[in-house]
Amino acid sequence: MKHANIPRPLGFQIPRVRALRLLDGLLDRRLSLVVAPAGYGKTVLLAQWAHSHDKDVVWLSLEATDAHPPRFFRLLATAFNAYDPRHFSDVSMLSAVLDDESVEAYLTRAFNKIANYGHDIVLVMDDYHAVDVPAFRDFLQGFIDRLPSNVHTVIASRLAPTLALSRLRVHDDLLELGVRELGFDPDETLALLEHVGYASVGPAAARDLCDSTNGWAVGLRLIAISGSDPKERGARGALHNAHSFISEYLSEEVFVDMGTDVRDFLVQTSFLETFNAPLCAHVLAIGEDEALGLLQRIKEAGLFITELGEKCGWFRYHQLFSEVLQAMLREGRPQGIEALYGRAFRWYRRNGLFDGALRLAARFEDYGSAIQLFEDNRLEMIFQTDTGPLSQWLTWLPSSLVHRVDVLSMAQGFVEGLMGNYRKALAYLGPVAERYRRRLEEAQGDDGPAVAALRDRLGELYVVYAFVCSINGFFDETAPYCARALELLSHDQRYLRAMVRQTQVTAGHLDDYHAVYREFLHLCETQGFARSRKMQVSALSNLASLQRHQGLFNEAVQTVEAALSVYPENPTIPMYGMAYVSRGMVRYERNDLEGAKGDLELGIQVSEYLKVSGLTAEAWACRGIIEQAAGDAAEAAACFGEAFALDPVFYRSVCRTVPQMRRLDRLRMLPPDALAALRSEAQGLLDADVRPLLALQRIATLHCAAVSYLYEGMAPRALELVAYLLEACFEGYPLQTTNALVLNAVILEQGGFRRSALKDLLKALHIAQGQGYVRAFVDWDVMIEDLLRRCLALDEGAGLPQGFRHRLQRALAPAQGGAAAAAAASAAAAAAAPLTERELEVLGLLDSGLTTRGVADLLSISYETVRTHLANCYAKLDVHGRVQAIKCARDRGLIA
Repeated sequence: MKHANIPRPLGFQIPRVRALRLLDGLLDRRLSLVVAPAGYGKTVLLAQWAHSHDKDVVWLSLEATDAHPPRFFRLLATAFNAYDPRHFSDVSMLSAVLDDESVEAYLTRAFNKIANYGHDIVLVMDDYHAVDVPAFRDFLQGFIDRLPSNVHTVIASRLAPTLALSRLRVHDDLLELGVRELGFDPDETLALLEHVGYASVGPAAARDLCDSTNGWAVGLRLIAISGSDPKERGARGALHNAHSFISEYLSEEVFVDMGTDVRDFLVQTSFLETFNAPLCAHVLAIGEDEALGLLQRIKEAGLFITELGEKCGWFRYHQLFSEVLQAMLREGRPQGIEALYGRAFRWYRRNGLFDGALRLAARFEDYGSAIQLFEDNRLEMIFQTDTGPLSQWLTWLPSSLVHRVDVLSMAQGFVEGLMGNYRKALAYLGPVAERYRRRLEEAQGDDGPAVAALRDRLGELYVVYAFVCSINGFFDETAPYCARALELLSHDQRYLRAMVRQTQVTAGHLDDYHAVYREFLHLCETQGFARSRKMQVSALSNLASLQRHQGLFNEAVQTVEAALSVYPENPTIPMYGMAYVSRGMVRYERNDLEGAKGDLELGIQVSEYLKVSGLTAEAWACRGIIEQAAGDAAEAAACFGEAFALDPVFYRSVCRTVPQMRRLDRLRMLPPDALAALRSEAQGLLDADVRPLLALQRIATLHCAAVSYLYEGMAPRALELVAYLLEACFEGYPLQTTNALVLNAVILEQGGFRRSALKDLLKALHIAQGQGYVRAFVDWDVMIEDLLRRCLALDEGAGLPQGFRHRLQRALAPAQGGAAAAAAASAAAAAAAPLTERELEVLGLLDSGLTTRGVADLLSISYETVRTHLANCYAKLDVHGRVQAIKCARDRGLIA
């Protein structure tokens, strides 16, 4: 082992086991980069590695004056001569008389000497950033490219070297270590703290301090010598105590390399939590290109900022440097901070970035600007923003302010209502309504613009009232608020008036809901709402939900596809929660349990972000229904438990919107008093005879109550409710009609009226086949199984389509005889069920070599529709993939 010029370790050194192990990889590469800002211990780490190995190491410590080929080679020759004087003495002597003209000849001779040495050599070029200047760059590139293969070059630099490295990366001939690899980990941090006297600091405090400093070695040492015990003061207190030490180090070691323009940029933007080039340019009153260039230089330095992967071009300061830089800002420009903040707030507001604006206003306690922001953008912030962010914004403001200011109280009431806190919502909205009504009474007879604006504000408040009542299941209370809102809102408030009509639909007070949603979607496209894409997703998801509950599954799936096409680049945004729930339950009804489970998992995942308890509770309840159908009763109970925890009055907002509550074991999962409440409500509907206004929710209430009576042996009471349902349900509600007919057939079968039961069941089957209902029959298990088999056998299914009959038979097969029976039914279905013309066309195009996306484009149908056709082909052919499907279709002569 030979060493030349390697720095000797000074004092106590923390063992860097993890980083040293990574450095071992340099022996397998031509070039290794160790790049990190000042203070990350690059030199110390490389010296530790060199001293701990029996490898031959030559070390160059570079300075700015070495950025000249003859001088660089004299330094190189001196290092190699110190490494082995016998072999490299002539190279060293020649370097003394080098000039610019003789460099090339010398380079060839030196490289030949190194190549003929016979051993691998590790060449470390420390402080490489000092010589990486434009005038010297081409020479360095050529030098590194031409180094003999027995030389493993290591570059240690504060900045990423401007070298062409792609070829080395492609051939895995480049090792790269950066801040992440060089930073101290919690164990190393703990070892350092214990060494300087904090023996009882503990792993938790060490971990916090490590996270706060990003593992910056010098920062940790400065904190350690500042005399602040991290265990007593916490990581934040320890950092604060070391600010002066860290500021001094940054000024002496870091800013010198980066320049005063970078220093000023860092200090004056340090109060921003996240930032990009346009924001910084506006705050500092400089050009956007200049700001972008400064950000690029800081990014290359790697010390201060982290790029936010989810927001292209946006950055944030690391906590340690943000606090130190803000301290420098307060010391250097105490009078200018307010001006910088004001420019940032105005930029956020002008660009519609409410989150950034409100976060800043809250930090600087500028509540007047925050209130004005809500006033000027209240419709967009309240009605067109996800509930999660809106709720977060309000928590940044003092609660006394939220209670006192009308627009904030209205926003908080809206949030509480969506979260299922109905009484809290009314507590916020009531005082505001009272103040608005009193002002209108005082202005009686005045028709000026101020009164017109006040009428609009009260109308807005009634929209919130109606929405809160509707989403919490108080549908009777919804209608008066909707009517009052439409009376007060001026006709140019088209968006809010359209929202009122949607709320009326949700509460069951309008029949032609398709027209309502067409109107709203047209407004989104033509009126330029600030967040029109979000509003389109919301409207389409609501429409799909209504279609699903009504039983119009074919239309619901098309609507979900339309919703998902609005944000094809991001199918997991929170607004898609309801769309996934709708598609999942359509798949459930068609007995695709795995597909349904996947959609419900997505629905729960994205809905939870919105903090809309009713929607998330329904998603959990639907997931429970699927788990129960799959045979996992424990998981089903757990899912229903999640639903109850989210929505204490579950039966109001969920049970009445879930048509699949057909089984007693599902109803028994409701809270103890829920069945009694459902029965009481059902009796009230009968007594009031609300048939003309019998909305989907009320139908579900009557159905659930009837099921509960049936299972408890109270058939006459059940029959009374079903008779009312059958009179009320009509052609526009096929799923509800099917459910009512099946329930009536079950009651009649149990009463011994088999002929009548068979007639009702056949009627239900004919309604169901158009939309593919399967679970509407299978969910009843043995109570209807024999009757259903008779229907399917009767005159070959009494005219039912073959495909639908075989899907029912496949669903019934497990109950008939386990796996063997299921396989037999599957084979029979596969042999008998013909492929449709479109299914044959899809298979033929796939056989010709087209992808699924290519087939969709060629046929002008959606990607999801092609997948649906494929799924039908797999079921009919009893195969599990497209290759098997194509082969099977060929073997049967279905495709050429």
